[in-house]
Amino acid sequence: MSKSFLAQIERSFLERPEPKQVEANVEYNHYKETKRLANARMVRIELICPDPNQPRKEFKEEALAELAESISRHGLLQPIAVESMDDGRFTLIVGERRYRACKIAGLTEIPCIVLSPENSKDRFAKQLVENFVREDLNPIEKAYALLEYKDVLNENSKWEEVEKSIGISDTRRKQFIRLLNLPEEMQNQIVLRSRMADATQITEGHARALLLLNNHPDEQRMLFNELTAPGNKISSSEAMHLARSLRDQKNETLIKTRKIVFKYTSDEDLLKQLRKKVQELEGNIVPPEEM
Repeated sequence: MSKSFLAQIERSFLERPEPKQVEANVEYNHYKETKRLANARMVRIELICPDPNQPRKEFKEEALAELAESISRHGLLQPIAVESMDDGRFTLIVGERRYRACKIAGLTEIPCIVLSPENSKDRFAKQLVENFVREDLNPIEKAYALLEYKDVLNENSKWEEVEKSIGISDTRRKQFIRLLNLPEEMQNQIVLRSRMADATQITEGHARALLLLNNHPDEQRMLFNELTAPGNKISSSEAMHLARSLRDQKNETLIKTRKIVFKYTSDEDLLKQLRKKVQELEGNIVPPEEM
């Protein structure tokens, strides 16, 4: 994208005149069933279709209910963004959470910023931008969204293209992708817990701490159980410290010094014994005591 979509929306709010609703219906093209606002249009909710390729897949019911209650009392303060279609309907691009809450609140029409049709990769990028700035989204879905967007570009696309489109650094992108090295079962748990309002959440920082123990599954599971225990208040930095301690303790146990004494009559004899011992340690020969 040449410009940040969110920046465009923010600028439109800063430059808008005093809110004023014009009730006259527009009688041309696919805006026939909409009403003009100062900086958006009121669109009937049944004309809006969610995008099936929306990168955000899960929405917390409790949070939606709270937002719906707020909308019922105060109205929708920020318009959603939609793309016009030839059949008179609109594809939802940005604001699915607000759209769902409006439906729960029983609204019949929603203020929308109507965008002209564009290709799927630009639409997906805009959706990703909105999702990436949301702190409550789980990091695993963000990581998979990056992979999916790379596929949307084309099979030969480079990560640099993804980073430029989404507006994230190479380092930040790698941090997300590395999270997919976690055991699949843990990834699923992180996603599942993000949907549960009463569950202890695993943040990106927690997940990165768990990554340090990828080579030590028992210690990794121990830390994961600690992080997901009811009432847990372990911060990301504390989790990282615990992970390093568990890793270092495990490595110290694995790397034990062993004293070996050789009796030799010459340098050639010593080299011969050393080669034999190395072969034994590598398992290439059966030690004499085991024959």
